[in-house]
Amino acid sequence: MTATENAFVLPEQCNISAVENLYERLRDEQYAERIKLDGSHVTAADTAGVQLLVALQKRVAGHGGAIEWVAVSDALKRAATDLGLAELVRS
Repeated sequence: MTATENAFVLPEQCNISAVENLYERLRDEQYAERIKLDGSHVTAADTAGVQLLVALQKRVAGHGGAIEWVAVSDALKRAATDLGLAELVRS
């Protein structure tokens, strides 16, 4: 089994244009005990995309769960860091 197996793969565009679709895809995941996220394919991320990930993390934690990052692209790291949220994407 690889580290990315069973991981939710984030799209290349994790920005305002993709947030609605991404929210729909993640909605059922928010109640899981542990969510594996693969952000290795993200080439563009903005405030809206990072905000969605923060909201997901808070909802999952609120149910006693956790998010596990199996991979994070430089673009996603940069976007989170620029917003003062580098700890969000620590793997």
